[in-house]
Amino acid sequence: ITCSPNGYCAIHLPALADGANDSYILLAKDGFMEDRKQIAKFLEMTTFGPKKEEINALDDGAWGPKSRAQYVRRQMDTPATSHREYFRKRANAKVDSSTMVARSDHPCNPNSLWRKYTFIKQDVYMNDGSHANVTLETVPEEADFEATLYEADRTDSVLTDCGKCEFVKENSASGIGYYNFAGKNDFIEWSIQMERSGTYPLSFRFSLGSRYNTEGYRQTSLYVNDELIEDSYPFGHTGGWKDWMYSETVNVSLDSGSNKIRLVLADGGGPNIDHLRIGKPPSVAIKVNGWARTIVKDGVGLLSKWNPKQPAKDQVEELGEYPQPPKGGLYRTRYGSTTIRLYEKNKPFEVDIGNPPIFFTGYE
Repeated sequence: ITCSPNGYCAIHLPALADGANDSYILLAKDGFMEDRKQIAKFLEMTTFGPKKEEINALDDGAWGPKSRAQYVRRQMDTPATSHREYFRKRANAKVDSSTMVARSDHPCNPNSLWRKYTFIKQDVYMNDGSHANVTLETVPEEADFEATLYEADRTDSVLTDCGKCEFVKENSASGIGYYNFAGKNDFIEWSIQMERSGTYPLSFRFSLGSRYNTEGYRQTSLYVNDELIEDSYPFGHTGGWKDWMYSETVNVSLDSGSNKIRLVLADGGGPNIDHLRIGKPPSVAIKVNGWARTIVKDGVGLLSKWNPKQPAKDQVEELGEYPQPPKGGLYRTRYGSTTIRLYEKNKPFEVDIGNPPIFFTGYE
């Protein structure tokens, strides 16, 4: 292309190989593009790519410079969001072992790997060899929450009926002992009084030392006022007959006045039942060196010692042994394992609080 000073330009085309049969065709276009294509091209340049719903929203018949400016302004005024969680869930491998190389201080810190449970092996010690400080802190907004316990160690005005009625004395129980399910269709029934009707969380403190033939679970049926609430209410292997934890919380409707709660064993041997718990204890924030690791929304159920006053002191503790991640139903570590060293009358003792999942929903 050559242009003269007066503004005229000439295009010099190469000679055609076959002048008799070949030819050049000159086409002229005005650059017009319909609105939808203009919108798609605009979104291609300004976003990760156009979506049909975005094109439809912008295709209002008035697309032009003003619409583009308004779109950019709306994006600038929109609060910034992070793709971090989305990226980590899909780009980083999940930590499924407590023996990983490297150190993770907090699941949301840079260079940490995403995981579903609270503690890993590297959480026991700091880089200088000192113990990491662990605190179990009651969530202040729930400090006045209460749960009522109904023992399962003898028949009385509350525990009104049972099948084989086999009670066993045990120091690690909250009362004088527990109820020992002795065979198929054995049952235990409480009759409790409620001041007002409503929906209440319900759970049981139990132990289960056997893991054979049932894949680590024993099934029961849960009835409230003769209505079947859970046909297969499971109790998982806790590791030993003196290792206690709480069953899954179930929300049930209770009437004002008297209510019957019955637990029926489906097959063979069952769990040992320490007590029935009605209500929700305060949630507990577990922190390491002052950083929140998780919220245990139903409170910390101590697995190897009954001490309901813990963790009310919110004192600084240490991890006694290497934590274990959750595993399958046949193993005690189905719930994970984390040993906390506590002190009672200046004497240390250790309890297992499990390795709870990372949970903050509603407690941000």
